[in-house]
Amino acid sequence: MPYGKILIIDDDAPYRRIIAEYLSKQGMETFLASRIDNITMGMAEKADVIVLSNNLLDKNAGSSISALCGYRKVPLIITASACDEINSIMLMRLGVDDIIVKPFDIAKLFLKIRTLLRRYKGSEIPSDVKHTYNGLCVDIRNYKVTVEDTEIELSPKEIELLYLLISHPDRAFCHSEIASRVWGRILSDNRTISVHINRIKKKIGIYSDNIISIRGYGYKFADKAHS
Repeated sequence: MPYGKILIIDDDAPYRRIIAEYLSKQGMETFLASRIDNITMGMAEKADVIVLSNNLLDKNAGSSISALCGYRKVPLIITASACDEINSIMLMRLGVDDIIVKPFDIAKLFLKIRTLLRRYKGSEIPSDVKHTYNGLCVDIRNYKVTVEDTEIELSPKEIELLYLLISHPDRAFCHSEIASRVWGRILSDNRTISVHINRIKKKIGIYSDNIISIRGYGYKFADKAHS
């Protein structure tokens, strides 16, 4: 069962898809639209949070926001290519809960959504976003990694990358999919991923051999016996 239903309204199709893929990985259900006028009241009201591109708001932004949020106040996050202080204040007065400026780290958007879900619904991330392999445990809710019950220090991106691999054992991820899921965009150089992988492997000790490099393609987390 998803613990949050997220309506993403953005005229940038690749952006919609990347956001949806990331949120789905976190256990959320997403549904997408490219225009506000394609949204029915029923669609908006079944959403737990709405993520709306500022590009789709015209001079009648107040009417659009009221129509979207309906009578039961659906939490609303605006994504904006550029948003000055005056516009931010205006949007907040219209009932917007939060604003995030593009380009943004999708993990940051996820945290904002999670905060709104807790505030309005009391929702918590389900247990299936905590994955364990023998003595290696990745808890994405608390951004915490332990090896044999000892917490180790990984950066947020390292934790997200390790979580992606360990939560899909034996599945091979290509470089571009890793980049879109973890970084929220296509990276210009795959070395960024390899650097993060090497750092992870150094930190997780005996479980480093479980992260398999597939030459010219990407990486996977595989079951391997430890002596």
